[in-house]
Amino acid sequence: MPDPFDPQSASPPTPPGGSPSAGGAAGAPLELVKNGQRYVFDCPPGKEADTMAQLAVLIEADTNDLTWFDAALLCHQLGQRMGDKLRKLKRTA
Repeated sequence: MPDPFDPQSASPPTPPGGSPSAGGAAGAPLELVKNGQRYVFDCPPGKEADTMAQLAVLIEADTNDLTWFDAALLCHQLGQRMGDKLRKLKRTA
């Protein structure tokens, strides 16, 4: 199983209300910037539960500074992404 996060140099977090995947058909990754560390979680459509399970393992492992609050933020980001897709589908129907 590939490493579910890719730490890179710090970058500004996604602005409130703007998910990094808005409009992406293939599904853009979930991103979190915390304490100068950038976490990028691959989250393809249909695999959202797997991504959240991998995140839970990382939090429980205690090898990084991710917390359950961070998981809640990423879940919120994922929910916004899914809501955006549903609204687009509704407009085209």
